[in-house]
Amino acid sequence: MISATPPLFHRLEAALRDVATIVEQMRTSARAEALSEMPFRSEYLSVKQLADRIPYKEHTIRNLISAGVFHEGVHYYKRRGRVMFSWPAIQNWVQEQDATRTAAIPLVRNRYGHSH
Repeated sequence: MISATPPLFHRLEAALRDVATIVEQMRTSARAEALSEMPFRSEYLSVKQLADRIPYKEHTIRNLISAGVFHEGVHYYKRRGRVMFSWPAIQNWVQEQDATRTAAIPLVRNRYGHSH
């Protein structure tokens, strides 16, 4: 003999459907939030923000400004006494430094005086 499905079972099924709906809404919301926060990166960076992106400490970046390696109006701008770096200009500088370093690597001679 098959007994009738108890009302508790129906309430449990309804609750599970509600939970599944809420979970899907949360996933959709989390995806939208993640997309809105994702790869937006400011075009202008403070010294600290730049130090977080490239392998130089803040004081090294300030020394590069003082040494004239970074040029005002090209790599950085000063507004109200604050330094703001142009991220695209810094990316170009890093790539240029890498290309210059690669071109300047001398050939290594072995112990017999011949290049490899």
